[in-house]
Amino acid sequence: MPWPITANASTALPSLLSSVPQLEPALRLLRREDHGASGTFISNGQSTTAEHVSVCTMSRTERCDLSGMAPDSPWLVRPGGKTRCIFTTTTPYQFEVIRGDRDKLLLFFQGGGACWDEPSTSFPACSTGAFPQGTRGGVFDRANPDNPFRAYTIAHVLYCDGSVFGGNVTRQYRDPSGSPVRQAGYENARSVLDWVYGQQAAAGTLASPLASLVVSGCSAGSIGAQIWADHALNRLPHVAAAVVPDSYAGGTLIAELGFCSSPLLAPLPAHLREACLARTLSLHAVTAAVTARYGAVAFAHVQSKTDDVQQAFNVALSAARSIEPSGCFDAETCFTGPDRLYAATNDYFELYNAAPNHVHFFVQSSEHCYLPNDLVYTADPSGASGGGGGGGGGGPRLVEWLGRLPLRPGSNASIETRCEGAERARVRWWVPGARYCDARLASKTFVAPGTVVAGGGRRDGSGASGRRRDGGEGVGDAATRSDR
Repeated sequence: MPWPITANASTALPSLLSSVPQLEPALRLLRREDHGASGTFISNGQSTTAEHVSVCTMSRTERCDLSGMAPDSPWLVRPGGKTRCIFTTTTPYQFEVIRGDRDKLLLFFQGGGACWDEPSTSFPACSTGAFPQGTRGGVFDRANPDNPFRAYTIAHVLYCDGSVFGGNVTRQYRDPSGSPVRQAGYENARSVLDWVYGQQAAAGTLASPLASLVVSGCSAGSIGAQIWADHALNRLPHVAAAVVPDSYAGGTLIAELGFCSSPLLAPLPAHLREACLARTLSLHAVTAAVTARYGAVAFAHVQSKTDDVQQAFNVALSAARSIEPSGCFDAETCFTGPDRLYAATNDYFELYNAAPNHVHFFVQSSEHCYLPNDLVYTADPSGASGGGGGGGGGGPRLVEWLGRLPLRPGSNASIETRCEGAERARVRWWVPGARYCDARLASKTFVAPGTVVAGGGRRDGSGASGRRRDGGEGVGDAATRSDR
């Protein structure tokens, strides 16, 4: 049965679907994608988790302190204020908290598509309600001993406004109730970070500094993790930290979502703020700047080589004439095919790789999102166990690689870029099935800052090395839980 479009759909969407035959299958792929063990990738706010989820509403007298939450159980915190979902007909904005060790925090940004104009909102191509993941699936699984983050406190930044966590705009079009569409992704994400800051300031809740801070997210949440990493790393005191974007590496930051009018870009270099005003700002420019700024922090990207959801998103985005006026379905700049997507991702990673603290884990696969999904426990670079049908024997499993993070200063720990395939120079990239690795990205290792290296020197800040090493344990390795 065809998916219905929302009641407020104008004639724009049917006309666009009729004129662009590639678009409707792409949008439907976005809406069907599984998202971990609970819910669906695009959600209307109806959670499918079987767990009981407690709810706390913040007020002047109620801070929803972590100390009052039962360990290893999902809680929903409703911050109120300026937060909201894209439609007034779905849930109020809420974020999920799972209490764990007070000195370890996983700040995870949820995925769920994007709504960048009236047709994409009418479909909709984004989650319109906030739903919890619960304690099952991927890094949220509290029972799996292989989960390196099972003891962490999780602050899950739920996603329901379609603006990839940076929105700050009221639209001219309306939601199903007739109210103006409002995208408040900036306020939603800030409410979670403000809660975390408050928990660090309150005695008996989150430690300050944290022994371990991991900022991550998948799909739209990968964008959220990258654009909020600067704020989190700067404002949350920590000993060791890592940023782990999952399944979105780079691309356009859509000016219409209101990025330029929010304080989100204020700490970034002036030329990036100017690019936003000129409608030329890219995610990869922001990520490159933030990666270089925090040289002691591993920025460890997780990416399928031929991610089919990213391909679908690029098809859908290219149909938005306000963003790409001429359309570009057959142009190389659209990155709509698997080989083009992989080549573009290599370009982004080459930009990031100029910083010693960038590493990445490529999977020979078209899967989308690993960390909130149980594929995190089986995927390896070959894709043999990660949905890619590779040849097997492709190095460590993704979960083992993640277990090295974050790298504790002075620990002699390290983490390496992983990719399966022959190393090829750019002129030889066009191999069917993307079964190669960019030669410029090979043999990259990031060593914990402050680590003693050959010659008696110390790694201050970057801690990078171009050679292969055996790494020690990172702070994130599954081990004995500390007092909660």
